[in-house]
Amino acid sequence: MKSLEFQIQEGECGDMYLTSGEGGPPSLTVKGQKHVGGHVKAYENAEKPHGEWNKAEIVCKGDTIQHFLNGKLVLDGTESNPAKGKINLQSEGAEIFYRNVYLEPLE
Repeated sequence: MKSLEFQIQEGECGDMYLTSGEGGPPSLTVKGQKHVGGHVKAYENAEKPHGEWNKAEIVCKGDTIQHFLNGKLVLDGTESNPAKGKINLQSEGAEIFYRNVYLEPLE
């Protein structure tokens, strides 16, 4: 599925993967540079040490996306394509735990 993925893998938490699917590759403009498909690195590493819980917050409003990790803005972009769609939580080849998952509408 074409998607904009907030990466939670240890060592890359806060990065974004632009995953191709039906309708071609997704895109996002970050700091004035348009990315089409591929991997977009977070601005900084805000991960907690191995074994501790990380708090990830993703804010999507129209075609603007912000990634917060442990209270720090680690990535933001505009002109996202797609700008709407499904929300998926995934585990890819390793055990993962989620807790306190909230969806809140923006005003």
